[in-house]
Amino acid sequence: MVSFFRIFLVFLTLFLSPDIIGQEKQINLGKLSHEEIMTISRKDWFERVYSNYRMDTVVLNKINSVKKGYRFKVFIGLWCPDSKWFLPKFMRICQSAGIMESDIEIFTIDKTKKKPECYVQKYNLEYLPTVSILKSDIEVNRIVEFPIKSIEKDLLDIMGHNRYRNFHD
Repeated sequence: MVSFFRIFLVFLTLFLSPDIIGQEKQINLGKLSHEEIMTISRKDWFERVYSNYRMDTVVLNKINSVKKGYRFKVFIGLWCPDSKWFLPKFMRICQSAGIMESDIEIFTIDKTKKKPECYVQKYNLEYLPTVSILKSDIEVNRIVEFPIKSIEKDLLDIMGHNRYRNFHD
């Protein structure tokens, strides 16, 4: 029989690791600076997912051909496993498809999904991660929480003007 103490130690190790605790204390809520994005990209969890993600190169080439004029607002929670799964893959896709860093804004949201209030209300954020895809500063569509097909295929559907309904539509 596993002792309560061992279960408690496993809990502490998994959920209260310095990596997780440190991120929320080091990174401010709201729009991330380039320096803060670089800090996140050096985290073990980011590097591991980023380097292991295998992309659909045919789809990446198509994204590259339709990317002009698109901007992306990415809303994540550094406490959120889905965001930690999504962000490195999204960034790798963008880099591989030639999407400029200047066309991507990343925002962190608190665990209650209430702060920073200006972003939560303005962008009607209920689930994280959420990527708002904009053209001429108007939201075209968004990927919410999980991609339907894959991140790159969902991006292509949206940017290629195909019908797309996100996970929560």
